Amino acid sequence: MLAFIAGAGTASVAELAREFNVSPVTVHRDLQHLAERGAIQRVRGGARAAPVLEPIVWATDWGSRITHAWPAKQAMARSALELIESGDTLFLDSSTTCFALAKEIEANPPRALTIVTNSPAIIHEVRLEPLHIIVVPGEIDQNLSAITGRWTEEFLSQLNFSTAFISCIGVTPEQGLMSNQRNLSDTLRAAAASASKTIALVDSSKFDLHGLTGIVGLDRLESIITDAALAPVIAERYRRAGVQLVLAPSRPDATASEPHTLKEAP
Repeated sequence: MLAFIAGAGTASVAELAREFNVSPVTVHRDLQHLAERGAIQRVRGGARAAPVLEPIVWATDWGSRITHAWPAKQAMARSALELIESGDTLFLDSSTTCFALAKEIEANPPRALTIVTNSPAIIHEVRLEPLHIIVVPGEIDQNLSAITGRWTEEFLSQLNFSTAFISCIGVTPEQGLMSNQRNLSDTLRAAAASASKTIALVDSSKFDLHGLTGIVGLDRLESIITDAALAPVIAERYRRAGVQLVLAPSRPDATASEPHTLKEAP
């Protein structure tokens, strides 16, 4: 819906209801959700694209990213944990969402699990003694807290994973998963190519957002796990594009704990 409004400039509730085959009530609810995010402006009978006043500056440092939408990341991590079996060989990327998944694995470790990661944060802050941990070679990006580069890609191309868990800065039906970092995109693409299945962990704020470089198309994904805040009309559009979408339920009876943060990557 956001992409449709951006392309048209303005759109009425009736137009959006016809385009996405949903009720006007659903359109009103999703427009309100988008307006609260600042992605659109509400007008009488519909919505218009929000003016771009300045370029969007994406958070790239670990301290900023780890605290963003942490309860949603915890919920996605719990759903992802249910898909992991003893004996699996996994790739966990350097995203803060995969860090949340590593913390869930730490609390509930399956037996005989092998984890390959390009995340210094997972290596330093998650205690996974019962498991087999493999750290990729390469160059460390201090701000991203990520290991990437040609050595990393060559190393990953020689391995075989049961599942690669990866994230992104944005996702669209047309472009798939995207990043703003070329080296990181290349690393995640290499991991996905070596995996029997690839599962994306993407919080709801990243849908219909673009990055500079592509990672993988939606047709390469087993599923996308996101949080329950994703607008229903957006979820339906991705399902129509062939995506198996998993909405991770929140845990209302639990208080989300704040993550530990690295003061400095090695």
